[in-house]
Amino acid sequence: MHALDDSGPSPWHAGEKQLWLLQSARSLAELPFHGELFNLQQRGGEAMHALRLLSQPEPHALEGQDFELAGRIDVALLKSLLPFDDYDFYLCGPSSFTQDLYDGIRALNISDARIHAETFGPSSLRRQPDQGSSTPA
Repeated sequence: MHALDDSGPSPWHAGEKQLWLLQSARSLAELPFHGELFNLQQRGGEAMHALRLLSQPEPHALEGQDFELAGRIDVALLKSLLPFDDYDFYLCGPSSFTQDLYDGIRALNISDARIHAETFGPSSLRRQPDQGSSTPA
């Protein structure tokens, strides 16, 4: 990821889609891109929402300041935040996390073509292609 140029106008304009970025790690020390995400959120205004989750926050990590929620990203959290009316999903993480989230999103009738994923480690994502379409590359 390269440094952001904060001198220009916001990359989001009135009436454009909302961007939700949910980021999760075990600890604050493992949560990357703090400064970059803060700058993006400031520039995006109300069009960008960032939510940081820690599953095992350090004692010095302050909820509401260093991160927003203790826990993990799951379908219940997504359902509580998103109306699921017109979103593309970009998943990235360990294979079991990515597979669980992918399966949960597909169970909500989100098209396979709207879910983009990259897994860590040797396993690959087991996709469920939409009826009448081929699996995306």
